[in-house]
Amino acid sequence: MQGPQVPVVNHLADTWQRFAWANDARQVFGELSGRLGQPGTDTIRTEHAGDRWEARFHRMIDPTDEAAIFDELARALGAFLDHTRAALNHAAYQLASLAIREDPTLAGTVNPGRIEFPIFTQRAVFNRYNRVKTLPERYRHALEALQPFDGQKQGLWILHVLAQESRHRVVHPVAIWPSEDLYNVWVDGQPIPASDVEVVPHDRLEDGDILMRVCIPGASSHSDVRSQVVVAVGIDHPLCRGRTGTAVLDRIRQEAAAALLKLAEEFFA
Repeated sequence: MQGPQVPVVNHLADTWQRFAWANDARQVFGELSGRLGQPGTDTIRTEHAGDRWEARFHRMIDPTDEAAIFDELARALGAFLDHTRAALNHAAYQLASLAIREDPTLAGTVNPGRIEFPIFTQRAVFNRYNRVKTLPERYRHALEALQPFDGQKQGLWILHVLAQESRHRVVHPVAIWPSEDLYNVWVDGQPIPASDVEVVPHDRLEDGDILMRVCIPGASSHSDVRSQVVVAVGIDHPLCRGRTGTAVLDRIRQEAAAALLKLAEEFFA
């Protein structure tokens, strides 16, 4: 005769639920970013300027419509940051709870409600300020191994900084400089290899901004020169410059998932 079955408890169920919600927010962010890149939202006009040609950005979308999309982008970004950070914190909470289950004498010193997933770039700062000091060595070392020390795991550090700032202000997505690798030039309907290309970076694009200067041998001021420059949505923060917003979110998501899977395999398998 079999004894009563002990139910299997998935202690990380809420962790993965928050991470799934973060993924939903990332999906929304990507879809909204794509809407701003649709034909008719902006145009690039290429004009002759001395011995070079200049490609200028011009908005075509209604400013009210654009503002509404950027508001939704900010909402999606905030949700992504909140849910991703919460997933990591919940994993740390469950780690502390596990430590108490394995050693009930820790109940007087370990308070799971005060534990949060630490993210530090310097080992000395981690040792001094982390909020997992009361955990047994095995748990502390596991969390320490996931830290973005020495320039590694920058996605986690970006998450930490943006999530922290998001508590006090709205972190805004913006239209940013074009990608230096994503441009094309046509002369009289024919694609041509351009030389001496200068892509002009912008933290925030305004109507009339120069995106690119290019030298086109053989083209005259009467030539029909057209440029295609990919303009992306980015995040208005120094840590995110030079990257599309979706690339930033994907890096955060990848590194957060790796950290959660590592803890799940080591402690909750």
